[in-house]
Amino acid sequence: MIRRIPALLLIALLILSNTALAANWVYLQRLEGTRYGACTEYFDADSVIKDGDKGAYWTLWVVDRNPPPGYPKILLWKNEVLLSTPMQKRYLEAYQYDIAGDAAVINNFFYLKPFDFFPIEPDSMEEAFIKQIMQSAKIGQESDAAQPDHLTVPSPKWYGSVEFAECNLFWDIHSIVAWPWEKPTTVQITVKWVWNEQGNEARKAVLSAQSQRSKGYDDLSYTMVTYQFLTNENKMRIMSMVDCSNDNSRRALYIGSEEWQDIAIGSKDERARKIALNWINSSETAGAE
Repeated sequence: MIRRIPALLLIALLILSNTALAANWVYLQRLEGTRYGACTEYFDADSVIKDGDKGAYWTLWVVDRNPPPGYPKILLWKNEVLLSTPMQKRYLEAYQYDIAGDAAVINNFFYLKPFDFFPIEPDSMEEAFIKQIMQSAKIGQESDAAQPDHLTVPSPKWYGSVEFAECNLFWDIHSIVAWPWEKPTTVQITVKWVWNEQGNEARKAVLSAQSQRSKGYDDLSYTMVTYQFLTNENKMRIMSMVDCSNDNSRRALYIGSEEWQDIAIGSKDERARKIALNWINSSETAGAE
């Protein structure tokens, strides 16, 4: 597995860029609780700069929903981090784009007096993401972290499915990432549980019990889950779990825990881990047996 990771990474970077190595947008994570709604975050591997104990890089948020005029569909951020203990982070620039024409800028913010640094919790998922990003770093100054020249990233590509008693399991191949790249210890994946009638009733019962309300879930269709798995232990943590309707509207949201937990044998969670590990280890169809 270890020998294949660099080659797979190179292929992924080439796919993610619509201009040869002009900007390498690499999937980072799902963000479900932002003020703009659910979105997917990417980082530009070509923009990552390290200068001593400082780093700089660009990230991109792509909002799921199509917003009304004047509201952003895409958000571009320039980040600066202090690679101290604990790490610290701040934003230097931010741009908001609509979805008309060539993604015209509707707002931009150049921080002449940048925000103060804010601390990153040690051993948190945010710290893990920064470490992942900094693996792409080149030596230079913050000004060398050039603004990416395009905003094109892949839409989710759902692959599958695996049939369970209560649902079919699909997975987004563009969401599968592992780090550190040379010797991965963690792998991340986003999947969908598309419920059948039996599973739908069971899931609605769970949601109703949690929220103590019986209505609002009648059109429930699927649950989207973003996992992180350890590669050398049968453990996982759920980053987010989103229940959606037939028209892809969100009905419930759960933000996951930092704690690792054991994976039940024969569960959907175990199968999702196997799919993710197979995908990073092989160019063959993930999850096939």
